[in-house]
Order: sequence, then structure tokens, then C-alpha cells
Amino acid sequence: MRHHLASIPYENLAIHYSSSREFVPSISMLDMQEIYSLIVERGTGRGGMCMQINGLFGTVLRSLGFEIMSTAARINTACQDVARTAEYEGPTYNGWNHMVNLVTLSSQRYLVDVGMGAKGPMVPIPLIPGASVFSISPRTARLLHGCIPEHTSSATSNALWRLEVRNHEVDEWTPAYAFSEIEFLPVDFEVMNWYTSTNPQNWLARKVLVGKMILDEKGNEIVGDLTLFEKTFRRRIHGQVDLEVQCVNEGERVKLLKKYFGIKLTVSEQEGIKEKVSEIS
Repeated sequence: MRHHLASIPYENLAIHYSSSREFVPSISMLDMQEIYSLIVERGTGRGGMCMQINGLFGTVLRSLGFEIMSTAARINTACQDVARTAEYEGPTYNGWNHMVNLVTLSSQRYLVDVGMGAKGPMVPIPLIPGASVFSISPRTARLLHGCIPEHTSSATSNALWRLEVRNHEVDEWTPAYAFSEIEFLPVDFEVMNWYTSTNPQNWLARKVLVGKMILDEKGNEIVGDLTLFEKTFRRRIHGQVDLEVQCVNEGERVKLLKKYFGIKLTVSEQEGIKEKVSEIS
């Protein structure tokens, strides 16, 4: 899991740098053979959004014989990069807009998520209320089980697993997302993928986001992350920013993508962002 997180970036570049100029999501965006070709075979450093990279990771685990089920989650706005912008209106759980995998080992289910970036879990977490693990030290993550504030009924049938994170022991817990144990099918994720990719009210359709984790020299532990949000790039080690770069134009952002993420955009893909709201101008 940690090697996947440090090798394959979370990124929504297909929405913004579309070689066809107008991005139109298709079923092939969630076709595992197409995703494998994009990420593994082409050698351009590409990754994908949560339903693509979690879908691929789940397919690999299933092919290796693991008992795995994919389900959906409601991301909380408090843990998203948009929380640092003027658009943020306070913490709230969104609709079903994220995919996670649940893996069962020796009758115990675990949350396995490689598609949430630095705010997600870096290791599998057992589905046990109160279970806590280190994310990127000193950040910790924990699981709780129960209803969310948006529920109008406190019936136990409404209960969801809730992932929360905090950077230090003295900090308040920040809600990351809530998920169920109901299996979602590929057709469900197609609907979710269409919404997150095209709805202008969803900030992912308007803002560039790329993230990848950093392993220590021995490859044993994730110690930091690389994140590009709009035109701001930050490298964090153990939660501390040790490098920040502001891109002043599209040329700089394209070079930054190649230098720090290994992502190589074609000329036609670079042209695709022109006159879009996400273009640096």
C-alpha cells in the first residue's frame, strides 16, 4: 500500500488538460484495462482520481486472491484543500463522492484507501470503533462508528464508519469521510465519477489537484507528501513544509509536474487547459 501511494499520484489532470479540449467523462475512465495502460504501460507518470486508482488497486488485490469489496464514502469538506479557500463554508459531509476498498483478512475487515492523498490512511485500518493508526507521523487517523450530523434519524441502520485525522495530540479531530459496508457496483461508481468530474459546483471540476506520498530512504515508512493545488506546490516532511513553489504561468506548472511528480503531459494535453477556469493566466 505504501509503495502504491508513493508511486502513483492522485490527480485530476484529465479534467483540465484534456487533449480533446472539452472533457467528457466516459465509461472507459473506469475500465481497469484502460487505467492499467494509462498508469503502468505508458510511462508518463500518470495516476488518477480515487475511483481510478482505488479501482486499480482493488483489482490487483482481487487478482491476488484477497477478499475485497468496494464501497462509497462521503468526504467531509473540512479535510479538503478547498477548506483553505474563500469557498469554504464550514465542515459538512458531501454526497457519495469517494471510493474505498474493504479487505477481509482472518474474518477482520480493514479500510484500504490509496485515493485520498495526505489526509487518507497510509496503512490498512481495522474496522473497529476507536482503532487508531499513524498516518504521516505525527498525524494520526482513527475510525468511529455512528451517525453523521447530516442524518435526520439516529437509527442504528444509518450508522457509518467515520475516518477522522489530527496532526498532533493536542489538536481537535478533523472529519475526513464516512463510509458504509454496502457494496457499490461499477455502475454506481460511473454515476459518481460523472458528477465529480463535470458538476461545476464540485471544486474538483474547477481546480487542479495532484498529490503523492514520500517514502523514507529504506522504503519502510511514508514520511511526507507532495501536493500541487491550483498554482501552489508544497513538499511536507512529517507535517512541516520544507519547500513551497508558486507557479506564475502554465509553463511553470507543467515543468513542476514533470520535476516533482514525473508527470509528462503531451503538447495537445497542455493546450487543452487554455481558456478554462483552472488555467494559470
